[in-house]
Amino acid sequence: MIVSMKLKNYKKCRLWVNERDELLVTKAESIENKDIPSCAKKPIDIKQIALELSLPKNHSNYALIGFEYNPSNTNQSTTNIAVFINNEQLYYQSETLSDSHDKVLIGISEEYGQSILKSAVETLNDIGGFPSGEINFNVGAHAECGSSNAIFSQATRMILKLSQLDLINMTELEIQNKIESML
Repeated sequence: MIVSMKLKNYKKCRLWVNERDELLVTKAESIENKDIPSCAKKPIDIKQIALELSLPKNHSNYALIGFEYNPSNTNQSTTNIAVFINNEQLYYQSETLSDSHDKVLIGISEEYGQSILKSAVETLNDIGGFPSGEINFNVGAHAECGSSNAIFSQATRMILKLSQLDLINMTELEIQNKIESML
């Protein structure tokens, strides 16, 4: 499922749910990771999710971030969060939501990796954890000028919270309203 949204106040968003073939997975040069206690929540139906966000504010206005969730097949009591860092400077050739004057680079840079990891840990603690397994942040793109730690932190919090919802059975309007409430 792919949902493109024009939100209030000129904000734009695109959401991919279980659409692995549509997304560019980042090759990892290095991985930043952290184990956190898991919870006994019901299993999550979403295996891949990504969010592209464009906000019309100052110079912190673009992020594309996504993760794959691999549930544990054992009785492990932790959730491992990994951020795949790639500093390769390749331009994203597909159409993006970024400002037309700003070039978009593929991958999660080291600059944004730590804020993604920190936001993921904080968000999972806030929502009461995640079922045991692995969350691999392996989809990403950032604008040459228009990205920042702040927008990647916001996008990370949003997709983790969205992954807790039954997005497959929600209407596009319900999803849009939920996203609007997070901004």
